[in-house]
Amino acid sequence: MRLILLLLLGTASPAFAGGYGFDPSMLVDDKEVNIYFGSVRDGAGTLLPNTTVILDNSHNDSTYVGVTDATGRFRLRLPRDIRPDQVSPRCSKRGYKLVKFIKRPPPRGATSPVEIDFILGFAPR
Repeated sequence: MRLILLLLLGTASPAFAGGYGFDPSMLVDDKEVNIYFGSVRDGAGTLLPNTTVILDNSHNDSTYVGVTDATGRFRLRLPRDIRPDQVSPRCSKRGYKLVKFIKRPPPRGATSPVEIDFILGFAPR
C-alpha cells in the first residue's frame, strides 16, 4: 500500500506537469474583468516562451504586462471598463523584433475575451 501511495505522489499529474495548478490566491471572477489571451511565435511558427507581452491602454494611460508561459501563451486580465479598441498590444524578446500582431476582438461589441497573436522575427545584432 505504501509503495502505491509513493508511486502516486511521485508521478506528476498533467495539471502540474504543465506548470498549472490550483492557487486560491489567484482566483478572480472572469465576469469582473476583460480577458486578453494569445500566443507569441517566430516566423517559422515556433511558440516562444518567456516573451514579454505589453498592453498599453489609452483609456487611462496605463500599461499591463505579462510573460508567455513555457508553451508561448499568455493570459491577462484587464479592468472591465477598458474596451478592446483602447488597447494597443506589443511584445518584446531579446534577439527578436515584432513583425506583426493579429488582434481578434469578441463579436457583437462585447469587450471580452480578446485574442492577440504575435509574430516575431530575428533581429540582427
